[in-house]
Amino acid sequence: MLLGLIEEYVFGDARGYGRSILYVCEKTKWFRTGQIYVEGLDDIIDGILYSASTGGCSVRSSLQPRQGDINTIPFVTSLSIDIDAETFDVAKKVAKLAYSLLEGLNTTPLVVFTGGKGYALRVYLSKEYREIEEEAYRSLGEMLTEPLPRVANIELPPIKGLIKVPFTRHEKTKQLVLFYDPKKDKHIDELDEAADLLAKAEDKPLPMLKGFEPSKKKAVKAPAVIPAAEERGGGYEYLENLNPTKLTDCRKRLAILWGLYKGGTVEEAIKAAEEFLEKAGAKEKAKQVKYSIRWAVAKGIKPPRKETLLKRKSFIGISYEDCLDMLK
Repeated sequence: MLLGLIEEYVFGDARGYGRSILYVCEKTKWFRTGQIYVEGLDDIIDGILYSASTGGCSVRSSLQPRQGDINTIPFVTSLSIDIDAETFDVAKKVAKLAYSLLEGLNTTPLVVFTGGKGYALRVYLSKEYREIEEEAYRSLGEMLTEPLPRVANIELPPIKGLIKVPFTRHEKTKQLVLFYDPKKDKHIDELDEAADLLAKAEDKPLPMLKGFEPSKKKAVKAPAVIPAAEERGGGYEYLENLNPTKLTDCRKRLAILWGLYKGGTVEEAIKAAEEFLEKAGAKEKAKQVKYSIRWAVAKGIKPPRKETLLKRKSFIGISYEDCLDMLK
């Protein structure tokens, strides 16, 4: 149920689109600080579990969906109000006041305890706001926060902003990121209660405010639907259309490339990866790539034989050398 909750929180307001995920990490051999583009829960499970179990990284998800990369926003779905203060109690009181004010605007925000001394209110927006641009987005946030007392530091993340993912951990305090219920004055660690709060927020987005005029931008076409495996010839046609040199996530690229070039069984692909990593001076990363190879297999990506592969011009000369910095 936990992974289902996180999937809904990250992807639920825009199915079929990707997200930008930011890892902020201490020194670790498994992950590094940086943003990546992801398209589904499978892409972030490793990072979620690592953060939840060790606190070695915190995980933030983009407020808006992404299309194809970490910067392209097809439409706008939510905004965040970040509240921080010198003391925990002050931040909480301002967060409760902000929640009450937003309820008066006929919306139910989702309040997130960030794991430090602050809170973030995620405000889901009705479809009338979808084409809003940066300047109007900022103005909307200022309208919503103008009544709040400045006894706390109130920040409005930009349209490309991110928000902490629940049930992961703060990278410094190691505390869990949790939903907060202002009505009960309680941090929610029960999954059923957390899911209920999320559902209520999604079901009651902010309606168009009277007198507010969002600027327009050109609509972006919806992403193409990837056909089922049986409709794409066992995965080969899909692989031919997938250009690994364009993948920003090196872990995926290595997994796919090793599966493509080496073929055979999963264990044979893993062994080949281990041999390459040893020669590259990054043997300790073999476990990471092993999980990525298993991810590729779980996704139904079945590699053709090397002889078949080399006949396809789109795969000739593919290099994964630029991924080595992530492995070392």
